[in-house]
Amino acid sequence: MSEPVTEIVQIPLAAGIDLSTGDSQRIWNETLSTIRSQPGCTAVYSGLRLENPQIAQMAIDWENLAAHKTFEAQPTYGAFIQNLAPLVGGPLKVFHVALPLSTPFSGPGSAPVTECLNLYFGAGYAPADFARNWAQFHERGLQEATQALGIAGAWSLDEVEHEGVWDKEELGAEGPSFAIFVGWPSVLAHMKFRESEVFPSLVGYLRDGPKATEVFHVEFKKFE
Repeated sequence: MSEPVTEIVQIPLAAGIDLSTGDSQRIWNETLSTIRSQPGCTAVYSGLRLENPQIAQMAIDWENLAAHKTFEAQPTYGAFIQNLAPLVGGPLKVFHVALPLSTPFSGPGSAPVTECLNLYFGAGYAPADFARNWAQFHERGLQEATQALGIAGAWSLDEVEHEGVWDKEELGAEGPSFAIFVGWPSVLAHMKFRESEVFPSLVGYLRDGPKATEVFHVEFKKFE
């Protein structure tokens, strides 16, 4: 795959970790710096979930999927993961999305707050069945969510684990997922929009198809 991809990483932090100070801050900054210095990496965004600060999120832009795979194949990759280990309190969750060039992650990801939605579908779901719903949501969202600072979304290129989201015995342990990112000036602005008259019909497009939905907010910062 030669098109740009965004790697989405979810990192559960170990108990007591504070990424803003001490050795934890040093390790975190070293991690971001190492990723950003890789050939083919064009941007690194990171932040904590506002609803659960024990989960750190990264969004890493790559020129293509091969660039990320090349990084993982380097002899030094093991040491890179080992250096990060003191911060990590559980398994990482990683997947990739190929966002359209017209709506890159940098749009909503550069807003003061980014709403992140993961829509989880049952195994065997045909992505084409959701295409019209997403197109309608995106078009109307840009028109009617007047405070939104960018909307982007795409199917995950990987099968995504649904652990803790639904009954895996009934629906399968993994399946397709659709990731959506919406920029807002604040969480309050998003909450006020949810109270608007247009919200129920707009969000209805996203509820037709997924078996489960995960929503959270992150104040992403771009690593420079």
